[in-house]
This record gives sequence, structure tokens and C-alpha cells, in this order.
Amino acid sequence: ARLADPAQLARIRKGFPLYIFAGAEDPVIGVGGAWVRTLIDRYRAAGLDVEVDIYPGARHEVLNETNRDEVVTNVMKWLASTAR
Repeated sequence: ARLADPAQLARIRKGFPLYIFAGAEDPVIGVGGAWVRTLIDRYRAAGLDVEVDIYPGARHEVLNETNRDEVVTNVMKWLASTAR
């Protein structure tokens, strides 16, 4: 509920970098990623700098999937790009 509250979202610093990554087969993100897309849209509307990677065939624990090396590489690249 707090993530749907514009007042709560407004409390987050504008331009805050956020990296969302998930498995496309994770039931938590909703059918076809609908729930995570809603979350991403809310964060972007609140002015956050959101980068997203949805991994086809992966489920909930993307850091423990068969493509773990790819996921870790992408996380490290994102961290390096946001380092200040």
C-alpha cells in the first residue's frame, strides 16, 4: 500500500538510482510482469532513475539461476555506473 501512496513516493529523493531485476517466470512479478511494471511506472513517475532487467526463463532467485554469471555481471555494471 505504501508503494501506491504518492505522498510516500514523494519522500524519495528525485533522481535516486534504482535497479530492479527479476525473473520473468517469478510469480511475484505478476502475469507477464504486470505487477513489477506497475511498480516501475510508479517509481519513474516519482522521479527515480530506474533501470530494469527481466530475465527470461528465470524465477524468483535470479542470483541462483543458471544465468547467475550474467545477472551478477549486470548488477556489477549497474553499481559501477552509479558510483559517485
